[in-house]
Amino acid sequence: MTEPPPIHHHYSPGNHKREAHGIQRNRRMTESQNINYALNDSALDDLGKSGYNGIVNVYISVDMEGIGGIVHWEQCSQGTKEYDDARALMTAEANAAIQGAFDGGATEVLVNDAHASMRNIQPLELDPRARLLRGSIKPQSMMQGVNESFDAAFLIGCHAGAGCNGVLSHTYGGMVASVRLNSLSAGEVTINSALAGYYGVPVALVTGDSATP
Repeated sequence: MTEPPPIHHHYSPGNHKREAHGIQRNRRMTESQNINYALNDSALDDLGKSGYNGIVNVYISVDMEGIGGIVHWEQCSQGTKEYDDARALMTAEANAAIQGAFDGGATEVLVNDAHASMRNIQPLELDPRARLLRGSIKPQSMMQGVNESFDAAFLIGCHAGAGCNGVLSHTYGGMVASVRLNSLSAGEVTINSALAGYYGVPVALVTGDSATP
């Protein structure tokens, strides 16, 4: 299969509501906060059936603006006083997604740090069962590493697109007013899902604020 054209590197300076359908899996994130992950029943069932030679591969892309507890741009930027706390929140949600993937039948998990510098997730705190892609520049940006070998993709910490009424709404760079894909308005979730679909990888889980598509 030919490679799709590279996606320009994600650059942007999250909310705490998660909405989806399926089984709610509550994971303790901090002493005062719980995050609900909604995992689609049929998608998880399919994971156990689709593995080749017993291998079930799950791809996880993790952004920051849609992480629980992230409500201001300063939290998402290196060098600010709240950035380290935001990194911890992001890492905790990544770990919850990893745990959910393994609970659902995954045997291998790849996590892509998909925010700004792509050096946000705390490697020493990440579930050691997962592999981590970090740093830039990545030709496929927020979806670096996805390919035909994966059985499902999770998009974690997502947010509404530019021009939408959501928490920290934007699409890639702050100067982007709107993006259209096949004449339809498209934010990062739509664009990243389309790239996963190019490789035949279904998106089984999306988390973000209540305005996230």
